[in-house]
Amino acid sequence: MPKLSVPRLYAWLLLLAVLWAVAASPAAAQTSVKFVSIDQDDQKTADADEILRALLERKLGEPLNADPLDYAMAIKNLSDSSARMRETPYLARVTPYVYIAAEMLGADFEIVGTYISKATVSETNPGTTYHSYFVVNREALDSSLELRGKQPDLDDLLEFVRNRAAQASPARFVYHSRFSTSSFFLPALFFRRNSIFDMSESTPGLTAIQSEEIGGNSSSRLVEEVADGGAQLAAVWDGTMVKFLSGEDAEQRQRGEKVYFIPLPTELPNDLLVCSRSLLKSPQRRSAVRKLFTTRGGGSARLEIDKADFLAWVDINQAGKAWDALADLRWLASERRTPVVVRVARGRGIPGGYLEAARQGVRLSGTEFVLYDNRFHKKVDYDWTLGWVREGHITLTSDIPAFGVKPQVFRISFQPASAAAEEQDLTQRIGNILASRVHRIRYIWPYDDDPPLVIRDVPFSLAPGTPVAVQKIRWTDPLHNLFTGLVGPSRVAVEGADFFKFRLVDKEFRLAMGDARGVDPMSREAYRVLLERPPEPQTVFHVFNVVFFALVGLSGTGTVLAFRRSRRA
Repeated sequence: MPKLSVPRLYAWLLLLAVLWAVAASPAAAQTSVKFVSIDQDDQKTADADEILRALLERKLGEPLNADPLDYAMAIKNLSDSSARMRETPYLARVTPYVYIAAEMLGADFEIVGTYISKATVSETNPGTTYHSYFVVNREALDSSLELRGKQPDLDDLLEFVRNRAAQASPARFVYHSRFSTSSFFLPALFFRRNSIFDMSESTPGLTAIQSEEIGGNSSSRLVEEVADGGAQLAAVWDGTMVKFLSGEDAEQRQRGEKVYFIPLPTELPNDLLVCSRSLLKSPQRRSAVRKLFTTRGGGSARLEIDKADFLAWVDINQAGKAWDALADLRWLASERRTPVVVRVARGRGIPGGYLEAARQGVRLSGTEFVLYDNRFHKKVDYDWTLGWVREGHITLTSDIPAFGVKPQVFRISFQPASAAAEEQDLTQRIGNILASRVHRIRYIWPYDDDPPLVIRDVPFSLAPGTPVAVQKIRWTDPLHNLFTGLVGPSRVAVEGADFFKFRLVDKEFRLAMGDARGVDPMSREAYRVLLERPPEPQTVFHVFNVVFFALVGLSGTGTVLAFRRSRRA
C-alpha cells in the first residue's frame, strides 16, 4: 500500500471538512414543507386549495407536500407538542375554529393571510368576514308560531324550540362537525347560553333538544335535511345560504323556499393561512413568507384564486375587520371557569368577625369560587371549617366531599395592631390561599376526548403518572349548581402536561368512566376533574428544625458541662 504524503493527507482532511460543513449546513438540514388544508368534502374547495398550494410553491421557491386533513386531525397535528411536530415546517389553510382550538392547545404558528369571499364581498364589505345562520324548517315554525308575515328572529327560534320540547318531541338539530365554526360552535354557545341541552325531555331548569352529527363536511346537506323535514334545525354560513336563495341550482332554490335563515349576531373571520414558527427559522424561508403578499416593487399583492368561494388571498395585516372578528371569536371560545360553590363554617371559639373575614376572602379572591347561598345554590363543592388555635392563629380545613380526597388543612397566622386590621389581614391571607394553595376543579374539554384533555389555566403542573380524580355528572340545573353524580370519582393518570393542557391516559379514562360519549358541548353530561396541588416542598423547614434542635442540644450539653466544672471547682 503506497504511503500517504502529508500534503495529500491535509488535502483529504480539507475535503472531508468541506463535505461535513455542507451536510451540516441549514440548507441541507431543511426538511420539506407541508401544505395542510381542511378536507371539507367539496371538490371545488379542494381545487381552490390546489391553486393556492401552487401559488405558494412559486412564491416560496420549493415544493409543498399536500396534506388534507379533517377538522379533528388538523387540530391534533397543529397542536402536537412533540419535538418532531414542533420542527415540521408547514403552511396551512385552516377554518376559524380549527385555528382557535389549535391555538388553545398550544399550536406554535402565526397568521399570514386570509381570503376574500365571493359570498360576502361588496362595495361596503371587504369580504374577509362572514356570519352564521340558523336554518329552520318553515312549515314547522309556521305551525308553531303566528309570525304574521314577519321574518323570524332568535327570540322566535327560542320560542319554537321550547314549544317543541313542551308539546311534542324535541326539535332535531343536525350538524356536520363539532369543529365547524358556523354549523356547530356558535349554535352550541347560543343553546347553552339559553339552557338548551341535548336530552330526551326537558327538566324544570333545562330545555330539551335532539342534537346529532350527520357526518360529512357539506353544509349544503344540512339545509337539505331541514328542508326535507328530516330535522327542524341546522346552521350554515353565508356561502351556503346564498346558494339556496339565489344560486344556479333550481333544486337548491326550491329547498331554500322551504326554510328560514335566521342570522346569529357574531361576525366571524374567513379561513386563515398560517405558517409554523419552525418554517421561519430559515432566513430564506422567512424572507419568502414575509413577501407572499408583496410585489417585486414592494407594493401589496393578492393571490388570485377565483374558485369556489375563494376570490383571492390577502395579507392578514390588510384585513383589520378579520382581525377584530378573530379576537371576538377567541374570547367566545376561551374556556370559561364553571363557578365553584364554597360554604364557610366556624368551629368552636372562632369569633364572628373571623367568619365574615373568611367569607370576604372568598368573595374578593378573583377566582371561580363563589359563596354558598342556601336560597340559591342546591349543592356545595367545597366545605370550609375555621378552627381555633390561639390568638392570632387559626386553621382552615378545606374538604371536597364529592371527590373523597383527604381534606387540606392550612395554618393561618396574623398579628396586626387592631381588630379591624386583624380581619382585613385574614381576608387577604385567605384570598392568597385560594389563589395559590387550594385544589382546583376543572372539566374535560368537551370538543374532543381523544385523548381526554383539561385546558390548563392553573399555575402548577402535574407530572406524568400523577393520578387525578375524575367524576362523571349530569347537570339538572347548572345555574343553581344542581347535578347528579353518575360515575366515580375514579383515579386516572396524567399522561402529559404543557403550558396549555393536561392530557389524561385515554385507556384509564375509558375504563373508569365507561361510556364516554357524553363528552359533547351539547350534552348535559360532563366530566369533573380535581387537580390536586403537589405538596409544597418542606426541605427548608426540615433543615431549620434540625438546626434548631441541634442548637438546643448543644446549648443543653454546654450547660451540663459548665455545671459539672463549677461543682468540681
